[in-house]
Amino acid sequence: MAFDGPFDVGRSAYRFFRFRFRTACGLRCGLVIAFGFWMLEKFDAYVVAKEFYQKCKRLELPGILQDQLHRATSSIALNLAEGSGKRTPADQRRFYSISYGSLRECQAILELEDINDPDLKILVNRLGAMLFKLSKKTETKT
Repeated sequence: MAFDGPFDVGRSAYRFFRFRFRTACGLRCGLVIAFGFWMLEKFDAYVVAKEFYQKCKRLELPGILQDQLHRATSSIALNLAEGSGKRTPADQRRFYSISYGSLRECQAILELEDINDPDLKILVNRLGAMLFKLSKKTETKT
């Protein structure tokens, strides 16, 4: 039995989402919106932010700083995800800038606690470059 939908999720799921989004939005292409969360896997900055979150989760820090680091690292990934769904460049830039600020907060925590993991530093620098470029990419040229 072959499935001819855009995603291999099964005929009933495809019909459900197609029906829901056609009726809710009046859009024939609503299925792309419904399955848009899979597109995050192809967003390089999000993938790196997720990896950074996973590595920071394993660090042993004092209670308050560990909690703050977890919130800041999750904020990076969550703001990237939310920003990628915004339609206007100004909205995207705002969310990417917030992610960049959260990354700087993480860097400060890592410096305060003298965390000198070379892999983590490479990851932070790579993510910082991506976030900087994303926050500048959507600016309008005058």
